[in-house]
Amino acid sequence: MRFAQAHKVTSYLTVASAFLALVSGGTVSPLVTLLGGLGLAGSWWWEAPRVRVERWTWLFTGLSLLALAWGVVLGVTTGDYLGQGAGFLVILTVARAFTRKAAKDWQQLYLLAFLMLVAGRSPTVRSPTPAATRRILTHPPTPPPTPPPTERRW
Repeated sequence: MRFAQAHKVTSYLTVASAFLALVSGGTVSPLVTLLGGLGLAGSWWWEAPRVRVERWTWLFTGLSLLALAWGVVLGVTTGDYLGQGAGFLVILTVARAFTRKAAKDWQQLYLLAFLMLVAGRSPTVRSPTPAATRRILTHPPTPPPTPPPTERRW
């Protein structure tokens, strides 16, 4: 396997695993999850010999700006800033995957994958930690009361 092909495979596996970690948290809407998955799969074949990438960058930039504006509006109206930010992160990752040309684009994809991992492990997302353990970690138990001193009768 050539280095370029191995690099592409491992990069896409990194982004796909971060994407799955983010959407499994439940904060990303099903529509964004579906479009993100299809977009990442479609971007695999969107390369320079087949497509003139620079011809389409304006479209992906515009879609990213629209997604940012829509995410801000929904975040303010619903109060779900984490969910809207995660959805924007998915759309931004798909846009970057479609417009990759140079090494800096791959580095930006790695950065976006890291941000998806961080957003997927946010404390506001449902945690697999049981409620009792979470209560013990956040509110440590109080020590038992000290017994009263015993009286000595002489």
